[in-house]
Amino acid sequence: MASDSDDAASYAAIAKAATSPEDVEEALEAAEAAEQLAQTNGDTKGEACAAHTIALLKFRLEDFEEALAAGQRSCGLFRELKLEHLEARARAGLADAALRRRPPAEAEGKRFVDEAMDLAEGALQTFE
Repeated sequence: MASDSDDAASYAAIAKAATSPEDVEEALEAAEAAEQLAQTNGDTKGEACAAHTIALLKFRLEDFEEALAAGQRSCGLFRELKLEHLEARARAGLADAALRRRPPAEAEGKRFVDEAMDLAEGALQTFE
């Protein structure tokens, strides 16, 4: 019989496998289920990984505020665990996703680039 940890890993794998737009919603549900199971089991690293996956999927759905919230949550958990390399990768991924936004106006575009730069600088600072 599969354990909750196995279920969480399966949900995370499903979430990462989303390739078409119609799969993103299903993948998001799987990532959210993985995050919930990780929280229930006290698996902070699994929770952080799931939160990062949620952030990237939310970016694909253009739910930018929720994406950044989930991304910051994942970075905070990686920092708490002292997993600097994973925190840096998460911040770099968020910066990349932020740069891919399609802003409605030039002023908004500058804000997105500034936000991405802050995330990228945060990734570099994890190694100082």
